[in-house]
Order: sequence, then C-alpha cells, then structure tokens
Amino acid sequence: MTDRNDLKLFVDRLFANKRKTKAVMELKQEILSNLEAKVADCMSSGMDYQEAISQAIRDLDDIDSIIDDKQTVYIHRYRYDVMQGALLYVFIAWIVTIPARLTLSGVMVNTLFMVLGIAGGVLLLTMLQKGFPSSAEIDQVDTGKIGRMIRRVWILWGLFAIVITGYSLLIKFGSDLWFGRQVGFSGPYDFYETMLQLVLPLTTIIIPLAARKAGQYITKYEVKQS
Repeated sequence: MTDRNDLKLFVDRLFANKRKTKAVMELKQEILSNLEAKVADCMSSGMDYQEAISQAIRDLDDIDSIIDDKQTVYIHRYRYDVMQGALLYVFIAWIVTIPARLTLSGVMVNTLFMVLGIAGGVLLLTMLQKGFPSSAEIDQVDTGKIGRMIRRVWILWGLFAIVITGYSLLIKFGSDLWFGRQVGFSGPYDFYETMLQLVLPLTTIIIPLAARKAGQYITKYEVKQS
C-alpha cells in the first residue's frame, strides 16, 4: 500500500508556486494519481516503499515543460498599474529620506528618488494620454518567468541588505572590536550618521516590492474567458 499523504505533500510542493487554474488543478490530480500507480507497480515488483517513491519521482517529467504559464492580460492596463505602483514606492522612499538631507549621502539618495519620481510621473502622464488605463489591447505574459524573477530579486536584495549592513557595521565598529574598546556613539549626530548608513541602502527594498506588485497585477488584469 502506498501512503497517499507522502505523495500528496510532494505534489503540493511541486505545484506550490503555480497558478490555481482549473487546468493546473486537473494536471495536479492526474500527476498524483500517476505517482500512486507507479509506486504501487514498483512495490508489486519487490521494491520497498521508499525505493518505490524515489523511482516514481525520478521518472516524473519536469512540470514546467507541461504547464502553460502564459496568461492573457489587458497589457496596457497592466503596464500602467505596474508603473503607478512603482512610482508610489519611489515617492514613499523620497518622503522617508527627506530627513537624511542633513548629510551629503542623504542629499544624494533623496535627490535620486526625487528625479526618479519626476521621470516616472512624466512617463505615467504619457501613458495616461495614450489611453493605457482604458485600453482593451491584450497580450500574453509569462507568469512562470515573472514569478522566478520576483524570487531572484528578493534573494538578491536580501543578500545585498546583509552585505551592506555588515559592511557598514564593520566600518563603524570594526576597529573598536579589534582593539577591545567600548562600542558606542560619540554623540547624537554620530548616532544619526550611523543609522543613515544602515537605513539608506535599505530603501532599495522598493525594487522587490515593485516586482511583487507586478506579479499581483497579473491576476487583476487577466482576460476572463467567457
């Protein structure tokens, strides 16, 4: 007898990041049934349970080549909302970094966000004039590729955040730790500067947040099949 729960957990993980459409759910159920039949067949040939499971999984084709990850969306509406969401994050970052203008690095970062906000606003107005929000033009987007891109962006940003935070702390406190001196701040302004060195690079979180929004808007602008 095969343990259906073991196979079900495996298949659930296999489809964890896939769209929950009717076709995908039917394919998921079909794969589960095929795995159960394969495990039962292997066990009837003398394999033990774990060996049969391993054999069945090895024989499973790559589901990415089976599932159609293309989704039809109202492409101009989708692009307009993605741009609008990204612009919102840029303006939030600009507002958050205004207090940082007391330092040169703070002025540079805040000004960069201001320039990006202005450029994005101009682009958004251009898209508005071209009728993007009401356009009925459709096209396909690869949801699988977008999903993988979002995961990579989050991973890269996480690594960046860890490295830049560690580097900033090492530059600030490394010599004190090396020579056994007491770690601390010489005053409020020193504390302020140190916090800026840590916080300013982390405002780049708007990049993975905007990427995540791009993934969420796909469902919003999906063309419903009648």
